Amino acid sequence: EIAPVTAAEFLRFLACWQHVDPEHRLEGPRGVAEAIRQLAGFEVPAAAWEGNVLPARVRGYRREWLDQLTTSGEIAWGRLWGAGASLIRRTPICLVPREDLESWMPLASLAAATPGPAREPTRTGREVEDSLRRRGAMFLQEIARATGFARDLVEEGLTELIALGRVTCDSFSGLRWFLVPAWR
Repeated sequence: EIAPVTAAEFLRFLACWQHVDPEHRLEGPRGVAEAIRQLAGFEVPAAAWEGNVLPARVRGYRREWLDQLTTSGEIAWGRLWGAGASLIRRTPICLVPREDLESWMPLASLAAATPGPAREPTRTGREVEDSLRRRGAMFLQEIARATGFARDLVEEGLTELIALGRVTCDSFSGLRWFLVPAWR
């Protein structure tokens, strides 16, 4: 049977179902994968994934668990729902099971086709993107060599392309590199 519930009861249910309630938290790398499956397609600021979202759902969350899932190819990350200039820490990023990524791409393409001015990358971003298109995946040093840019310009170009939803990486640690302030 279906019966109406109070808002408080519904919120308690959601906390359990979302694994935010301490008694219902997930554990280990499989717990991270399960949390991501449940939140697939949901975008939050890039820094929030490891700052709030996953630690709230997985007991004793460790960064290497997300790295294992992304480097193994089980999980992919990127900006699917729009593009724009934003600080990388605030750039909305979603995590999705790679096996479902093709299903998400048509929806993302529809969202990107909404009317409005399309934001194009700056000259630096274009050159970084062009070098990646020509040569494929590269490490930061290789992109610097291919473009002739200093490392800080390459980083600027890459963060811009991430914010525009034009590049991603096989590991979350590649994104994390841009999220941690240089002084740390």
